[in-house]
Amino acid sequence: MDIKTDHAEVLSAELTRKLENKKRLVFYTSLILLVAGCLGMVLTQGLTAPIEKERMFLLSFRIGAFLCLLLGFLSVFLLRGHATTARAVIPTLLVGWIGLFLCSWVLISYLNCAWDTSTPRTHEVTVFLKQEVPGKRPLFLMVVRSWNNKKEVITIPITRQQYDQIQGDRCRITTKAGRFGFEWIISSVCGPAKPAATVI
Repeated sequence: MDIKTDHAEVLSAELTRKLENKKRLVFYTSLILLVAGCLGMVLTQGLTAPIEKERMFLLSFRIGAFLCLLLGFLSVFLLRGHATTARAVIPTLLVGWIGLFLCSWVLISYLNCAWDTSTPRTHEVTVFLKQEVPGKRPLFLMVVRSWNNKKEVITIPITRQQYDQIQGDRCRITTKAGRFGFEWIISSVCGPAKPAATVI
């Protein structure tokens, strides 16, 4: 009896150890996705952001939700047959969904620009407002009239140099259509136009 009891205890301890390892694998996978997504958002902030952020948000939301569903199935498969499955899967799905959403946003935004072969277009726009948002890393914004819909305005992140260059109400913005149809800004030039050089 003692041998059987010892064997059962060893087997139970081995199963518990394997379960804990699987739980750590699933959770740390979700955590890595979250960290990667946050880091990607910081590194690409303002560099490849589309003008129509709402459409990009919806697409990233759908892709993130689909991938999160797959992650959920994987978690249930690895932890199947254990009473702690639900408690382990719920936090994993929460962390994983946020990470997958952020990773989807960063990847789509980057590829939308990197694979874009469309012809650049330059737009003369009216600047209604420029604003500095204070903080450790101040954010500079300008609000302009949309060139696609005259009834709408667009808020565009700009650099400190561009912020200081805004002297009037005109700005020249160059955009590309985007590989996935999300128009994005290549450059913006604010301030008075430079006079043409005189050829002698």
